[in-house]
Amino acid sequence: MSATELDRALHASVMKREAVKEAKSREERMRHEDEVKLGFGATEMSVAELKKVIDSDRRMYYRTLDLNDKLYIHYKGWRDIQNLEGWTGLKALYAECNAFDKIQGLQMCKNLRSLFLQENCIRKIEGLEGCTELWNLNLSSNYIERIENLKHCTKLNTLIIAKNKLGFGGVDDLVELESMDISSLDIQDNKISDPDVVPEVLSRMPDLRCLYMKGNPCSKRVPNYRKSLTVYCPHLTYLDDRPVFEE
Repeated sequence: MSATELDRALHASVMKREAVKEAKSREERMRHEDEVKLGFGATEMSVAELKKVIDSDRRMYYRTLDLNDKLYIHYKGWRDIQNLEGWTGLKALYAECNAFDKIQGLQMCKNLRSLFLQENCIRKIEGLEGCTELWNLNLSSNYIERIENLKHCTKLNTLIIAKNKLGFGGVDDLVELESMDISSLDIQDNKISDPDVVPEVLSRMPDLRCLYMKGNPCSKRVPNYRKSLTVYCPHLTYLDDRPVFEE
C-alpha cells in the first residue's frame, strides 16, 4: 500500500470514528431535549388536555365548561395559559408550578376571584384587565420586578408577591400600591432596599391590615423596624408572622 493510499485509509477510518461520535452525541442531545420537554411543556394547554382534566374527576367538574367555577392545572409543565374562552364561570384558577412566562388568556374569565400563579416564570404583571372581580392573587416565586397593571382589579384584597425581584427600581417598583385597597400584602424576600417604601408607599395604604416584609434589605435599614411600621401603618393587625397588639 502506497503512502497516499495509507493516508486515505487512515483519513477514512478517522472520519468513520468521528461520524460514530457525532451520531452518539446527537442522540444524547435529542434524549436530553426530550427529557426537558417532559419536564416543561411536554404538552400544551390544549382543549384536549383540558378535557383530560375534566375527565379525571367527574365529581368536581362539569362537562359544560361555563358551569365550572374552579380549575386545577398545577404541575402540568405548560408554557402558555390558553383555551379558557369557554370557562366563563371560573372563580378560582390553580395554575401554580408550571412554566408560564406570561399572564394571558384570561379575557373571558371575568368572574375570577382567586388566581394562583406562584412558582412559574412570570416577569411582568399583565393580562388582568378583564378580571375586575379578582380578590386574591398569588404571584410568589416568579421574576416580577414591578407592581403594575392592577388598577382594573379594584376589588383585590390579598396580594402575595413574595420571592420576586421587586426593589431594584427603588420605591417606584411599588408605588402603584398607593392607589389600591389591599388588606393583606406579602412582599417578603424581595430586593427592596429603600426604607422610604414605608412612608412613601405602605403608610398610604389605609386598608392595609396584614403585612409580610421580612427578608428585604430595607427591614434592617428602618430604625426600630417593627415599631416604625406600626406607627406608619396604624391599622396593622399582623406583621411578619406576629400579631400587632395595642400598647
